[in-house]
Amino acid sequence: MSNASDFIIENGILTKYNGAGGEITVPEGVSSFSRSIFSWNDSITSVTIPDGVTNISEAAFHECKNLESVSIPNSVTTIGRTALGWCKSLKSITLPDSVTSIGERAFQYCYGLKSITIPGSVEKISDYMFYDCEGFETVIIPDGVTSIGDGAFFSCLSLESVSIPDSVTSIGKDAFAYCEKLTIHAPADSYAAHYAKENNISFVVI
Repeated sequence: MSNASDFIIENGILTKYNGAGGEITVPEGVSSFSRSIFSWNDSITSVTIPDGVTNISEAAFHECKNLESVSIPNSVTTIGRTALGWCKSLKSITLPDSVTSIGERAFQYCYGLKSITIPGSVEKISDYMFYDCEGFETVIIPDGVTSIGDGAFFSCLSLESVSIPDSVTSIGKDAFAYCEKLTIHAPADSYAAHYAKENNISFVVI
């Protein structure tokens, strides 16, 4: 439970959080967060972000080790670099269709993350976005994504299946390194199909 007095807001920007943690609800009237606003706060277990917030800042929840869930509204368009990195207890997250940009390493070391819904509005899976998310088993990359960055799924040890659409025309260095259980599912003769063959990754036509 959170109170309005737990938050300091200046011109729509949440600049400081003084609460005790637990389940927190960011108050209405916030449009964006200051950098690292909740970072290294081990007492936060869940966060509800109100409609009207457009930007989740760089490192906003970085290393909130007990954070299990985040509710993101349809107003959010940008998720910053390392925004949820090292959130080891985070189990699942749904990104709304409003999101168009996700920064590098946004979810790195989220060991407990089992699944994520990536909206088709996102064009790029950024470098190291899901680095060492060892709980991932299945990922569906939506049509509209054009590139998968360097190390995007590096060391996702449990990852067994990734579906990659025709729209992807670039896959970076070590994007799936150490994903030893991986099978790529993609259209025949697609970029992903050629990538799988060149990198000796199991492949299934969809």
